[in-house]
Amino acid sequence: MNLKYFKAPDFSNFGDELNPYIFNRLFGDVFSFEKYREVDFYGAGTVIDQRISSEKSTVFFGSGIRDVAMCYKTANWDVRFLRGPVSSNVLGFNGARFIADGAYCLLYDGSLLPARSSKRFRYSLMPHYRQMDKLNWKLIGQLTGVHIIDPRGEVVQVMQEIADSENLLSIALHGAIVADILRVPWQRIKMEAIGSESSFISDLKWMDFLAAMKLNGHFVHIRNYRFPASPASPFTWASYGEIIGKIVQASGNNRFQLSTDQKISETGVKLNQEIDLFRNQYK
Repeated sequence: MNLKYFKAPDFSNFGDELNPYIFNRLFGDVFSFEKYREVDFYGAGTVIDQRISSEKSTVFFGSGIRDVAMCYKTANWDVRFLRGPVSSNVLGFNGARFIADGAYCLLYDGSLLPARSSKRFRYSLMPHYRQMDKLNWKLIGQLTGVHIIDPRGEVVQVMQEIADSENLLSIALHGAIVADILRVPWQRIKMEAIGSESSFISDLKWMDFLAAMKLNGHFVHIRNYRFPASPASPFTWASYGEIIGKIVQASGNNRFQLSTDQKISETGVKLNQEIDLFRNQYK
């Protein structure tokens, strides 16, 4: 079985790299079975669109749709569960084939999670990985007092920095998801035009996640400026002023949230069942 996920040509991305971190540990033996070598496996990620063949045997384990405008043919797909009700409805399951994003499989085994530690950061912010070279995040962190988490870092390190935060502001979806798993209150920062992802796709995946976990859609909107990371002009400084002001506003607005403990518990139970069923079926 082939573990599939998005791999950027230049930098790794935390949300995508969660896939080998989680699923090689959960299903590493299954992935090595020769009899399933023609089967593809997709876990966490907004990956379902026309690029995935309807003719190929494919397993989906918490994935999300990327395109709502096409008619999906799922006869050859083993859709174990999807990220949320939006994906489930678009694929024709009438909202019945979802649990949560595949990253919530981190709940299966405590050894997958970072060690508990004292909080080092009152507020942290995780940009989208495609924004890291668009702005001087080090400067933004210095001027706001907010710790910046680089989503291009190693999975274990990024998770630890989230765990070490009292609150997380997140542009990256999987920053919020892992914060929710680790019980770190989080809030979405919306920044558009991220290069490889349109505003529509960004909102679509967030909507799917939020609906699945019964969370609200509040966010603070910051325009995504495109200028070199080194400030050099009055316009650039004014733009940085707006960005910094919005981050400070978000930090102090008391709109951080978490899914309920009951929802997390229910999600963990359902995912554990799916993991065990998958292992039993693909022996």
